[in-house]
Amino acid sequence: CVIAAHFFEWLGRATPTHYRGVAQDPNQSPKALRECTTPPRYLVVEPVAAARADVDARLRFVPLEVIFRLGFPAGSSALGRVPGAREGEKCPTPWVEFSTKLEDQDRLVSDEEAGRVAGLTAGQVQSLKDHVVHLSRALESELARVGVE
Repeated sequence: CVIAAHFFEWLGRATPTHYRGVAQDPNQSPKALRECTTPPRYLVVEPVAAARADVDARLRFVPLEVIFRLGFPAGSSALGRVPGAREGEKCPTPWVEFSTKLEDQDRLVSDEEAGRVAGLTAGQVQSLKDHVVHLSRALESELARVGVE
């Protein structure tokens, strides 16, 4: 909970998220991690409602998972699939890909299909990928700051 809250609060400085705070009890109002005197037990997030067959058009839910990779550790599903991926090597540029989220099983999709699924133009898909690369580089720096590779 503490690690997730740290990164949600860190990420929230750069982009909106569904994170609302932490609490000791599920009935408490959420507060910022820095306001806690003991480690919190609950991560409080805004619920996202979506149906598999018919998503309410008023929702801002995008039915995609955006995946980024900074490297290819042993056992990575990207080995053998991502051109040039070698076990144990870091990516020169973060690798970004998409998978579906409203199917019975997640499925990797091309940038073109990701755009169709999410109702995004090719330019918006590229902008999303650029944003993810920027955030992943920042995350890499934050992890290095605390000694995590």
